[in-house]
Amino acid sequence: MKVGIIIIFYNNEKDIDISLLSEQLNNCINIDFCFINNSSNDGTYHVLSEIKQVSKSNISIVDIKKHVSEQLAIKAGVRYMSNYFQINHFGFLNMEALRNDSKKIQEIIIDVNNNRDVMISHSLKKIENIKIKHPFYNSIFSVLEYLILLKLHIKSSITSFNNLIL
Repeated sequence: MKVGIIIIFYNNEKDIDISLLSEQLNNCINIDFCFINNSSNDGTYHVLSEIKQVSKSNISIVDIKKHVSEQLAIKAGVRYMSNYFQINHFGFLNMEALRNDSKKIQEIIIDVNNNRDVMISHSLKKIENIKIKHPFYNSIFSVLEYLILLKLHIKSSITSFNNLIL
């Protein structure tokens, strides 16, 4: 199953390391990316276009002309990717959450690539627990929320293992 990752950018031109981000994106397997430029006033769109040109990954760019909420930006990315790709699960990431930490996006992309199958099963479990069925939007998950849950699960597993040894 393919995963689509929607990354929302707003005035992040100075936060993006083109060569490092392109390198990480090139290592991703069965993951399509949709960059949302949410009405940036700086050169973010041009930086994203340059990443798309130098990267071997499947990257789309949606340029929103008037700034919208995170939820509407996510919907725009899901609609776009749904029309052009066969994707069952969508993750999203807002670069505002990573402001002042330009290396964090590369770490997150590495984690997404390494945990793609686990993310899909997390998404499927989340869908099963939803009582009201909205076919498309049930399969959307926050990448940061997932990675926090994964790290907490790993820490609790290590703690449990250490308690067994002691």
